[in-house]
Amino acid sequence: MWAAFSLVSAAVIAAVPAIALASPTDDPIAMAIASSGVAVEQTLSPDQAFRPTVQQHGHEIELRFSIADGYHLYRDKIRIETDPPGGLSDPVFPAAEVRVDRVLGQQKVFSRDATVRLTVAEQAPHRFKMTVRYQGCAGVGVCFPPQEARFKVKGTPSPVKAVSSAPPPASPMPTPIAPIASAPEAAPAATPLEGTDMPPAATDQSERRGLMPSWLGMLAVATIAIVLSVFLNAFEPLRPDARNRHRFAKGFGLLLFLFGAAQMVGVFAGGRSLLAPLSVLLSAR
Repeated sequence: MWAAFSLVSAAVIAAVPAIALASPTDDPIAMAIASSGVAVEQTLSPDQAFRPTVQQHGHEIELRFSIADGYHLYRDKIRIETDPPGGLSDPVFPAAEVRVDRVLGQQKVFSRDATVRLTVAEQAPHRFKMTVRYQGCAGVGVCFPPQEARFKVKGTPSPVKAVSSAPPPASPMPTPIAPIASAPEAAPAATPLEGTDMPPAATDQSERRGLMPSWLGMLAVATIAIVLSVFLNAFEPLRPDARNRHRFAKGFGLLLFLFGAAQMVGVFAGGRSLLAPLSVLLSAR
């Protein structure tokens, strides 16, 4: 029974490559992958075998494939796209090696380090994404499925664009000239400030500042002072046994009443000084 099971298993394993080759496909590399009988464990990963890296020098970009010994990369399987599209020029590939494969036929491959050169397009945005698709095989006959790597690229303007964009900065230059031309017009406005009209203007400004707290403030202070004097019993007679604090409160209340009365007289006399409400009467003499 075990002998029969072993024979059936061996027949199934031997038939797998033949079935894979018999399946219809348009990709010869996929056929090579299916027909390979070498264990995948003996090969490097695609990232280790090809190691794509990108370096940018201004508007020039270098896409470098560091290919390990015993591996080769197919030139026609390298695809470079940008998001948004149109960010890069057409790639410039180095000289490739021509190989004839029994399955793939004549192919252009890179078996050593290969550097693909690109140029940032003039209409490229400030930053964009670059997607690189590639595919290769190992020399022992194992082929990898298509691989993909993504990079972020800075959209640096090309020298042609930098020259064409040089004149526009000159257009904002006339803008600072406008304040210089308007400077003489501001000079006559400054002349009256240094003349004899300055004191009236300053006086008028001080009066405008004083109008808000003048009579209204004096009236409010007078009202508060008189109310406090009544609250302190300024007009009530003192008892013979009155204490000192009662005497002090009565005296302070009388002072508040006199201060409030002076504010009232000053308001109706046209005074505008809170600290000297009766000065208007003295100046009238």
